[in-house]
Amino acid sequence: MKKRNANKRKSGKKFPVHPDFKDRNITPIDSLKRSGKTLGNAFSSITSDLKFISWVDESIPNMIWACILTSFLEQKDYLNIFRAIVINARKNIAERKSLHITHNFLGAMNEDTFDRLMQPVLEHPQALIWLKGLLLLDCLPDRHHWRRHLDEPDPEKDWNILIHAVADNYDHQSQRATDIRWFKLIYVMLCREQIFLPEGSDIGEQLRLYPDFGDMRSVRPMIRSMEISLRELDKNGTLDGKKREEDTLEIVKFHADDFWSETLRKVDCISVPKGEKIECGPRELSKELIEIFQKIDSHFFETLSTTSIDPRHDGAFGIALYAITFLLNSAVGYSSSRPEGRVLLRTIAETYITLHYLTEKDDPALWQKYRHYGAGQTKLAFLKYLRETDVPDFIDMGMMEYLANEDMWLEFQDIDLGNWASLDLRKMSTEAGCKDVYDNYYDWTSGFSHGHWGAVRDSVFTNCLNPLHRYHRIPSFPDEAMPSMLVDGCKLCNRILDDLNRLYPSLKVRIKWHNRKTGVEKQA
Repeated sequence: MKKRNANKRKSGKKFPVHPDFKDRNITPIDSLKRSGKTLGNAFSSITSDLKFISWVDESIPNMIWACILTSFLEQKDYLNIFRAIVINARKNIAERKSLHITHNFLGAMNEDTFDRLMQPVLEHPQALIWLKGLLLLDCLPDRHHWRRHLDEPDPEKDWNILIHAVADNYDHQSQRATDIRWFKLIYVMLCREQIFLPEGSDIGEQLRLYPDFGDMRSVRPMIRSMEISLRELDKNGTLDGKKREEDTLEIVKFHADDFWSETLRKVDCISVPKGEKIECGPRELSKELIEIFQKIDSHFFETLSTTSIDPRHDGAFGIALYAITFLLNSAVGYSSSRPEGRVLLRTIAETYITLHYLTEKDDPALWQKYRHYGAGQTKLAFLKYLRETDVPDFIDMGMMEYLANEDMWLEFQDIDLGNWASLDLRKMSTEAGCKDVYDNYYDWTSGFSHGHWGAVRDSVFTNCLNPLHRYHRIPSFPDEAMPSMLVDGCKLCNRILDDLNRLYPSLKVRIKWHNRKTGVEKQA
């Protein structure tokens, strides 16, 4: 990370950051290292042998009793309990070096050791009320201990205890989660005596007197980074895979997945719509687009100079009308706020980049090449369908044959299997000076066209709001609206009209609906 920042300073480049995301710790795309066709992650240059550990997946289930306390008691109260456990173990429990405060360690203790270690909890009347929810979980290794001290739970009420406990501690950097992580850390440091601090530093005092000593802006991150190193102890009972002489306790193997499987089985999902109900596009926009279509149609005939093949005239007007048609179809129906709207927006963007490239070059040979390429692709599709005995229903073979032969008998036509401009769309947009359109409208929308996971996830799934299910994904109904693509479609189509006017002046008509719409929103 330091090396990358140093390179950034050396190059003198300043990468822009979206104002809403300035506080995020996100590496800008310009700083990511590329290897072949892979854009590596921020840590790919450090090591490929990273091991991932999850606070939510592994640590919360093994400390759910502490999560309950942080969720339902005041901070000073649960921190007093945590401190009392550490002090009690250090003063009164000889075998403290082999113990820990996670469920798998607690489950391996005998009754006397458990009761002595957890005495501060067991003597707190409010804590015992809230901890009843633990008895709903069959997977806990120490359930038999809690059963001796807790009343029978009420499933109607006590599942909500566990729901709140997980939700309130879900963020590993939250105050509650940090307090639990401090508790784990301070126990290992003072009772197991497995953490050694540098001499002359005040780190020990910062941890001992937490949260009342030191600058919490640095102490809290320090606690979290140190606690991560203890995860192997939580899971397997040792810090380095080797048992010490003091490690006399045979801990119970606790699989956190059992916790999540049990809660999924016993508690229902919580589903709410992720967006507003989808609505038909605005009538005022569709009306305006129809009028613009008619004016483009009139301008076509006003600028028509020949009935012969004219790749420039046909191409420019055809591309413009094609894009307006896509936008109109989105405006008159529901697609503008559905996944197919993103596919339509991608097509409009690609259409604009193509026209703008042709406009910038304005080379008769290039206009001709664009037209010949399309005719060749029509011929290629037609020839492939000729081999089929079961042609798809949407194919009109007669019309396809006519189109393939319209400019020239298809037997004389070559088929270009590459790109008509010998450029991919990205390079085309760069050469045409409209890379902003490619960056803003092509990459993400292409996922919807290709069915990439991100698009699938965004389109047909929502989040279950039950934290006991880790806010997992569940299907969403197709009547929920996604952000509309109509404003963006209007902006792109206006840029297409700009190019059409540049090629065949003067076409003054532009779409105005989106300006009125955004103006009202800003005023509100």
